Amino acid sequence: MQRLGHRLFPPPAAPRVLTGTGHVLPAACSSAHLVFMHGLLGAHRNFASVCTAMSGAQAEESLRAEAAREPLKAVACAPDCDEAAGCRPRLEPAAAPRAYPCAAFDWRCHGDSAHTPDVSLDGLADDVSDFLTSYAAAQAVAGTPPSPSPLPLILVAHSMGALALMHWMWKAHVELWRDRVLHPSPTPVATTAASGNPLVANAAYRVIGVVLIDTAPAARPSSFQDTRRLIEYLRRIPLEAVRTRAEAETWLLQNGPQDICTPANIWLLRYQLSNLTFTRDAPPSWKVGLDEIISGLDHISWCDGGEAVLATRRRVESLARAQGLPPPSPPPPLHEVPVYCIFGATSPYNTPASRAAVRQHFAAPCVVEMADSNHFLFMMQKRTFVHTLQSMCYAVERAGGTL
Repeated sequence: MQRLGHRLFPPPAAPRVLTGTGHVLPAACSSAHLVFMHGLLGAHRNFASVCTAMSGAQAEESLRAEAAREPLKAVACAPDCDEAAGCRPRLEPAAAPRAYPCAAFDWRCHGDSAHTPDVSLDGLADDVSDFLTSYAAAQAVAGTPPSPSPLPLILVAHSMGALALMHWMWKAHVELWRDRVLHPSPTPVATTAASGNPLVANAAYRVIGVVLIDTAPAARPSSFQDTRRLIEYLRRIPLEAVRTRAEAETWLLQNGPQDICTPANIWLLRYQLSNLTFTRDAPPSWKVGLDEIISGLDHISWCDGGEAVLATRRRVESLARAQGLPPPSPPPPLHEVPVYCIFGATSPYNTPASRAAVRQHFAAPCVVEMADSNHFLFMMQKRTFVHTLQSMCYAVERAGGTL
């Protein structure tokens, strides 16, 4: 894990969690580990408070203050994602408090990770494989108590991180489909997580669940163009003329795109400017690989990754014809891992088309909407997000045999 910056959040000796009813209770430590993946221009620190809560390390007085300050928002299955649509039934609260070892890592060109010119879904998928393999190996050596082998993992990803995670899973899924089409078995073979996708189950780790935050295997909404404009405008900040983050913020408010750089969007500006590093004797510098990220924006979209997958499908169809095989059916939905999706009810990423894409790519997903929440729901509604994630992880553990 040397190339990718990261932070670990082990459960304390006596973990405690906040329940949906507002009680602070002792929690049992799970053998399943949670790995968090941030979004575009984010960093592992974006999930620090969530990881602290999920690991049972949040101070009791902080938990009680949070319960008093943040009422739970409604979370319900999306109207077109019920059992009749082939989705999982509604989410039930966790039946018992659980604490999870957590890890969060930085993507390439983000946070504390190394910079590289290859900012693409394929490159980010390599980051997923690298981190999970290294993390599982480190836990096998240093885990106290000893970690099970293979290490059970629940992967939680937001925005660009979710796109990368889905690409990592779906690309391997399509390659397995290719092999089955071109080298058919004389007898049907049941595929399971253990016998199917080696990315989700191998000697080092076993992915028992995936949680996608406000992102689908679909085109981004048109509002992403505003994000692109803002990111590209960050390069214009005269770093030699600003000495504090507040000065950079003021410069953006005065000189940036006036429809984006407004006091109402100040949280977004501060989110982006958190990537500036300030020192006493030199101008600030960008911690992120800003040029590499801007150059790669078109290659970290589902459409770009989908074109590569579509090319694979067309090659398979052509080879099948050449071998005299029957025309192959399209790749079926990925079924090896249960997939849960949390959309912000007011997010532009939450559309009928995006929810349909989730149903198309993943078998029997659980898709819920969080009321009064936008794309950054885990920041804006942290208590409700943690409560929902606890319920999802409990359901994953129950199905994956780690309870």
